[in-house]
Amino acid sequence: MRARAALPILLLFAAACTPAASAPAPPAPPAVAEVRSGADIKLPFDHYLLTPDQQRTVALAEQRLARSCMSRFGFDWPAPELPPVPTTPANARRYGVIDAAEVARLGYHPPADPTAVLASPSASPEMVMVYGGKGGASELRGQPVPDGGCLGEARRELGVGAAALGGPELNRIATDSFTQAQQDPRLADANAAWSACMKQSGYAYTDIWRANNDPRWSGPEPSALELATARADVACKLGTRLPTILLTIETELQTVAIHRHATALDRAGTHRAETVTRAAAVLARPPA
Repeated sequence: MRARAALPILLLFAAACTPAASAPAPPAPPAVAEVRSGADIKLPFDHYLLTPDQQRTVALAEQRLARSCMSRFGFDWPAPELPPVPTTPANARRYGVIDAAEVARLGYHPPADPTAVLASPSASPEMVMVYGGKGGASELRGQPVPDGGCLGEARRELGVGAAALGGPELNRIATDSFTQAQQDPRLADANAAWSACMKQSGYAYTDIWRANNDPRWSGPEPSALELATARADVACKLGTRLPTILLTIETELQTVAIHRHATALDRAGTHRAETVTRAAAVLARPPA
């Protein structure tokens, strides 16, 4: 079954946020572009995400620092192969399938993910223990093992800290808009129009996620029925302007959330920028 689109968030700040007291009214939300492809789905909260290039910079610096740490213990930790920077927009499937050319090939199946996890080198148990700090030993070969291992040491030097993928409170703020948008009457009307359109093509679904998550699409390759359904889905989405309506709702919700949590989000943005600057400085140094 297809899961709902992932909501990728990479916020480098872990502290909880509290709304400012007696704050003035939030600004008017920005106008949204007509959504014709995943690249058109641009949300206010995107400003607080690491870009793919920044993610790669931080990951490379993290691994270089970890390798340097491993060498103190006499280990030659191989440099992992990083995947290429993804070209698919981060929000491409936030509202389900939307690209006609893509669904003609893949249906509801996701495109290949070029951002797979860093390749793990083959390593002895001692190496793994020192790298990740797991295994209970606090010292090896006369050297204290850093808290969290060499990876933990690298993250602290970069300022990534314990919340490498973002504080839970900020992640909640970032994802609340998606959840809240599902309850908006404007989306209910758009889903009803989309459902009527799909029915005219012979497909009975009450909302876009029932089509997206149909268990019949769980095979390794898209079937002819899946391809045809996905093509109709995209045509009905664009014909009813459902993605544009949903983007408008989310933009409104995120504008309010950003205003309410402005101080914490500003700190998160500063933290993110500082981390990227530190990572770039690490990569500018000659390898140890």
